[in-house]
Amino acid sequence: IQPLDTEGASASGAGRGDDSAIAQALENALAEEPTINPASLSGLRVAVQNGIVELSGTVANSHDRNRAEAIAQRLAGVAKVINQLKVD
Repeated sequence: IQPLDTEGASASGAGRGDDSAIAQALENALAEEPTINPASLSGLRVAVQNGIVELSGTVANSHDRNRAEAIAQRLAGVAKVINQLKVD
């Protein structure tokens, strides 16, 4: 999993801590998920802004793409998931 990008939290700073917590929780959940190919994690990037999670990069297969999205959607504080992951 590539470094997380939470720089774009709202101008007032509201949500920045929540975005960081969401990003960390997602990173942990993906790393602990036994059904995701570990090779997929190295090409996956996560960005969180105002509760909106964006997944980008490349993963090994469509299962990993769909599973990453499902894991992100189930996390507390996530308002929306934008899945731009590509299958290699």
